[in-house]
Amino acid sequence: MVIIANMKKVLIIDSRPFGMFSIFLHTIDCLKWCEENEHIPYVRWNTGRIDTNLYRKGAKQAIITNNPKFIEDKTNFVTKNSLVNNTRPYLYAEQPEDNVWNYYFDPIEIDKFLESQYQINVADIFMCGELDFDLDNKFLIKNLHTYDSLKLWSIEDKQYLKNHRLEVNKIINRYVNVKKNIIDKVDKFYSNKFKDLEFSIGVHVRGTDKKTEYPYKELVIKHYVDEIQKIIDINNGKKYKIYIASDNNESIVEIANHFSKQNIICHASIRMNSYTSTMPIHLSSGIDHKKHGEETLMEMLLLSKCDYIIGTDSNFTAAACYFNPEAELIYLDRKNGV
Repeated sequence: MVIIANMKKVLIIDSRPFGMFSIFLHTIDCLKWCEENEHIPYVRWNTGRIDTNLYRKGAKQAIITNNPKFIEDKTNFVTKNSLVNNTRPYLYAEQPEDNVWNYYFDPIEIDKFLESQYQINVADIFMCGELDFDLDNKFLIKNLHTYDSLKLWSIEDKQYLKNHRLEVNKIINRYVNVKKNIIDKVDKFYSNKFKDLEFSIGVHVRGTDKKTEYPYKELVIKHYVDEIQKIIDINNGKKYKIYIASDNNESIVEIANHFSKQNIICHASIRMNSYTSTMPIHLSSGIDHKKHGEETLMEMLLLSKCDYIIGTDSNFTAAACYFNPEAELIYLDRKNGV
């Protein structure tokens, strides 16, 4: 393509073929990068790379040493070589060519008619160019040269944590508009179920392949039950509801059995049966993946409306706490892990 002088730059934010909020949070990180680096964002949740570092010079050494200084390919923009035998359509796509972002959110994309007038770079969802090498300048993802934890998970100072959540929330509010039909369903469910209460407790139980996250030990359902009871006791007699979001039915049933049924809320969604299932629901075959994606988004939005959010180091829990930076966040793997 002929490069025209002074043409605007576009960053195409692609996805990897994995879970909804893993990709969502990395998209938010890339949107922030676009603001800081004068790029127009084009979110395209389509066919993405499975291994983001394949063919990236120095990436293997960077991963071994946990230091990005060894990486020679600074921006990790997609090249033809890096696409060879290394892509898969996004999980929720009905058709491989679909932009799955547009299933659930209003489009963030450039005008197709003007596309030829732009200089376009394609960034892997897990890589944000310059930020990759400035270890002190991390917005959301702590370490970008490989898949690593969110910055959120390592912040200990409460005020810094609150400020961080507010900053991420600003980017979400600027760019992310959930489709009206989905918002309408969430609002209707919320108005029907969250009635006559003084506070709400949101619980996210991520079982299956994420029962634990290194270096924490595996949690049991009793940890969730005990934390819920502590919050109820602290609020001493106030009217409450418990909203339970989970990837498995066993967790919901076990938690619900410990409390009054009229105080339990859950959304009808596609789930695995067992907390200990080895296969996560979003990688399961034989389900309506597009529908599951919508249900997952709705459940996260409902969780974000709660006054308390109980969860673990999960992207789902993180997304909810970014959508509502005022909610009190309780990480059980921090309290009960090693």
